[in-house]
Amino acid sequence: MSGADLGGADLSGADLRGAILAGAALYGATLDGARLNGANLYQASVDSAILAGADLSGANLREATFTGCNLDHANLSDTRLPDAVFSGAVLTDANLSHAIFSEVAAGDDGERLSAADFRGADLSRADLSSAYLAGAEFQGANLAGANLTGAVLAATVQLNGQAQEIQARLDDIAFDGETRWPDGFGP
Repeated sequence: MSGADLGGADLSGADLRGAILAGAALYGATLDGARLNGANLYQASVDSAILAGADLSGANLREATFTGCNLDHANLSDTRLPDAVFSGAVLTDANLSHAIFSEVAAGDDGERLSAADFRGADLSRADLSSAYLAGAEFQGANLAGANLTGAVLAATVQLNGQAQEIQARLDDIAFDGETRWPDGFGP
């Protein structure tokens, strides 16, 4: 199903475990409760889709776009998210524990940092515990009640032979007294 056009399709509860959906068009699709664990959604367009309660654990979401998606209560634990875009997505009560949000990637002109984009996303009460968030973009995101215990917000990486400090971008985020931060971090 690589490159398939499933835009607007109703795939509620579908069993797509391990499916190869690289480059697929799933914009506006309904995938409530779908099982996509271990699926390959590399470069898939999932904009404005409904994935409430979907299981995407262990999925490859590199370079996929989820702009404006509803991912309430979705399981994205252990996923690979470098260069994925979740701008304006709703991830209330979503599980993103142990997810990898960024990595150093080789490019034509050397190495570069590829990181997930959650600008303006609603991550209220989301589980981001033990996630690798260094380099990810969260400007304007809602992290009220989110669990970030054990998350990595900053790291030193080697880029083109140079050690560089990278940090999660947390400018203008919303949070509250229920938000749990990694040890030693205070907004």
